[in-house]
Amino acid sequence: MKQQEQYCINQRNYELEKAHGAQQHTSNLSPHDKSKYYLEHRI
Repeated sequence: MKQQEQYCINQRNYELEKAHGAQQHTSNLSPHDKSKYYLEHRI
């Protein structure tokens, strides 16, 4: 049971990091490029 919990936590952290990384990456893009980026990466 504990291992399952740990997996869920790791998974959530991974998702958060991924989203955060995308946010940093898109913050300096124009709105058009940003929407294109999100379309390509499907976050």
